[in-house]
Amino acid sequence: MSEKTWNRWKWGILVASFLATVKLIFVDFTMDEEYQIMMSFRRISGDTLFGTMWEPHQTSSFLCTLLMRPFLALTGGTEWIVVYLRICTSLLHLLLSIWIYKVLTGVTEKPYAFLLATCFFNQLPKLILLPEFSNLQLWFFTGILLSIAHFSRGGWKRRWLVVAGICMALEVLSYPACLALFPFFCLVIFRLSPKERRCRDVVLFMGICGLCAGLWFGVILQHVTLEEFLRNVKYLLTFDPTHSLASATQGKMALVLKELGEILLTLGLAYGMGAGVYLGYRKIHAKKTGEKLGFSWPMFFFFAVLGAAVLQIVCWSI
Repeated sequence: MSEKTWNRWKWGILVASFLATVKLIFVDFTMDEEYQIMMSFRRISGDTLFGTMWEPHQTSSFLCTLLMRPFLALTGGTEWIVVYLRICTSLLHLLLSIWIYKVLTGVTEKPYAFLLATCFFNQLPKLILLPEFSNLQLWFFTGILLSIAHFSRGGWKRRWLVVAGICMALEVLSYPACLALFPFFCLVIFRLSPKERRCRDVVLFMGICGLCAGLWFGVILQHVTLEEFLRNVKYLLTFDPTHSLASATQGKMALVLKELGEILLTLGLAYGMGAGVYLGYRKIHAKKTGEKLGFSWPMFFFFAVLGAAVLQIVCWSI
């Protein structure tokens, strides 16, 4: 592909992504968005975590709360606050996509890095442009991976382990079950570090996570006692019917199976599109160069991910 043709495709992708984002900023409003804004508004109004708040996702309200405070202070009200939060989320997602592009340019060609970063930008877990727990999970998980990539490629600079540790702590705040990822990242850091520094690097990562956890608990224990905290966590887990296993057997299983079918259908479409584009690419390459390309799983999955991004943009525009 000539540079001129590639530039046309690149600008077309950028314009399509921009229009899809604008559409999502001004259209639709879901229950999960209401839930996230309500939690953050309660915190700003004086309610305390694990004291007067009983929402199961209350620990994920930190970023939305941080963004809402200056808006409420400047405007004195909540009108247009949803649009404001969506714009903030779009900018944060864009910054992370640019970070991904910068990292990928070190391991692949710029056009591929651009396409993969654009794919990431056009993917949101629940099609919600708000700093709620699913987006926070994605952001901080990606932040850990990118930090470890910098650490392993940048002369083993330990500041990236500090960044990875902070992202790990924020990942757990976003969704406490993500604590299960902690030992796996410790293992990854152990394997990637030079032999003489493995233990020290893992301890540094663990120490940053522990420090962040200690600071968070210190803030929490300013409002509730340790006994109250443990009791309220137990009550929250016991009396939340929306996240219990029993609810899945009381009418939700059909919905779960339906959504699973939709996911499998989407994956089938993405892989089908990827296979078609990949086969076409091989034929065009063979015709132009006379060289037949062998099958490559990375290339196939690249086109499959690109196909998934196209489907995502179509969903955004409907």
